[in-house]
Amino acid sequence: MKVRQNPLLRVETVSMTRFAMETGDRMKIPKLGSSVHVLWVDSCGCRGWSRADEHENLCLSCETLGWLVVVNKQYITIAGSIEATGNTCNHQMSIPLVAVKSIRVVGNS
Repeated sequence: MKVRQNPLLRVETVSMTRFAMETGDRMKIPKLGSSVHVLWVDSCGCRGWSRADEHENLCLSCETLGWLVVVNKQYITIAGSIEATGNTCNHQMSIPLVAVKSIRVVGNS
């Protein structure tokens, strides 16, 4: 699918590679409009009184599929649906770059 440049797809001047948090490997961020698969870590919490050591490794590993519509210095935004003309989208999710473990192109974007 070819996505034309439009106000929906926004990008600031940003290095398209960065160091992944855990591995130190460089991660390339695909071009805007690409269909992508993102692995990321979400925050979580617990209610009530408990010991701190009961909460080790509680962060959630998550996966998201969609179209990459925003890239900036703090986050990426993935849209779950886009209209055929590429002018509007729906089901957007912004993920902080520090939470992104990997991002790869899927299909023939």
